[in-house]
Amino acid sequence: DYEQAIPDKPAIDQINKLYREGHTILLLTARGWVSDKEWGPLTAKQMEEWGLQYHALHMTKPAADVYIDDRAVNVAEWKLLRGD
Repeated sequence: DYEQAIPDKPAIDQINKLYREGHTILLLTARGWVSDKEWGPLTAKQMEEWGLQYHALHMTKPAADVYIDDRAVNVAEWKLLRGD
């Protein structure tokens, strides 16, 4: 339930650190891809309320079972990298 989403404060802190270091932060989400509901305004509002710094929000990530991305880090790897 996107409306009840809870922010991941350690992840937000890490992303904001990358932002401050000059990295380009693009958010890609499949929210609404299957349901065809417009989640963009809620998602942008949540990012603002949670204090997440980013350059662009793209609501165009198609739903899939597997994503191939040469620069991707998945959630499990992210948590390992930040020591969770």
